Amino acid sequence: LVRLPITAFEKRLDPERFLKINRGCIVNLDFVVDMQTTDNAHLDIHLRDGTRVTASREVSRQLRADSL
Repeated sequence: LVRLPITAFEKRLDPERFLKINRGCIVNLDFVVDMQTTDNAHLDIHLRDGTRVTASREVSRQLRADSL
């Protein structure tokens, strides 16, 4: 358990490996296995352990642009 605001925690992480995908979630990009577009244009991020999290609209746009 970490008692820091997520933005403070985000600053301590390597931006090449970690991405804040919504207000409450940071993911290690090494563990992302798939991304799928939802009905409302967000991306569902699927992690290696089976976890699924939804990226914000802005992050979804950035991820789509980066993958082109």
